[in-house]
Amino acid sequence: MPIPRPSSLRRASLVAATLAFLASLANAQNFPSHPITVIVPIAAGGSTDVITRLVTKHMSESLGQPIVVENVTGAGGVIGVSKVARAPADGYTLVAGSSGSQASAYSVYAKIPYTPDSFSQIGLAAIIPALIVVNNSIPANNLQEMVAYIKANPGKVSFGNVGVGTSGHLQCEFFKHMTATDIALVPYRGAAPMISDLMSGQIQAACDAMPSSSPAVQSGHIRAIAVLGGERVRSMPEVQTVVEQGMPQLQSSAWVGLSAPKGTPAPVLAALQKALSAALDDPAIQANISKMGAYVPPPNQRGLKYTDDFVLSEVATWSRLAKAANLVKQ
Repeated sequence: MPIPRPSSLRRASLVAATLAFLASLANAQNFPSHPITVIVPIAAGGSTDVITRLVTKHMSESLGQPIVVENVTGAGGVIGVSKVARAPADGYTLVAGSSGSQASAYSVYAKIPYTPDSFSQIGLAAIIPALIVVNNSIPANNLQEMVAYIKANPGKVSFGNVGVGTSGHLQCEFFKHMTATDIALVPYRGAAPMISDLMSGQIQAACDAMPSSSPAVQSGHIRAIAVLGGERVRSMPEVQTVVEQGMPQLQSSAWVGLSAPKGTPAPVLAALQKALSAALDDPAIQANISKMGAYVPPPNQRGLKYTDDFVLSEVATWSRLAKAANLVKQ
């Protein structure tokens, strides 16, 4: 049997690559042809989960295919995000990324099986203000009173967060460092069990995204003593910001966005981004997200390039916060 010449091998490789490219292009142009899975890397009931389900329901109608939301929890979202990083880059497996799993986690974990470059960002879905909330038994109505209470009760105050590596975790770490207080940080696998423990007094305070804390605050089961941002929120106009309370260094916010594995074809990303943006333009969705205390980013802050740049800037922001808190990677 004759041995193929190098030129023949090169031609065969070129033909194979061309055929693969054409097949990929054809699949992209027919996207989507079957159901899409969106991984939510935290427990059901939290802000990321609620917003993702709300938005993907509308996207499913636009795209003409079911979108299945699957919760894959653990390691502050790293396990779920890793699953998507390993998935085929065809647009059928996406992740509901957040300020935790795709930004602050890099500053907490020494080894993460993905990098920002492992993903193509589809777009931001919501910007989420964060709160410091306390159990009703705590005699503090603002940050100054809270700090005074903690210092009068060293080692007796626990702050919850929704998992190691999340934005809430870093917010609590920075609060502890900045105020030089003796508090215990308690990670949970999701917001629902954390808020339940906060209401019952198992923990005394928490750093949490507003949508998951807001119902308990509005019902009077817990209290909000600070907005971790520069502007008050409409649904809680009486709660002062950290800027107003003299702690501007604590400014930060959470966010939710959709990402696909790196290498996902441009037409597929464009189709997904178009469907996401259409969902965010729906007045009913905007109203629901607003009721949760979050807000929809304007159209000029939803695009592919904008979101890529935004996520990289968030990674840098949380890295600075972690270094300021002298946080040692795990």
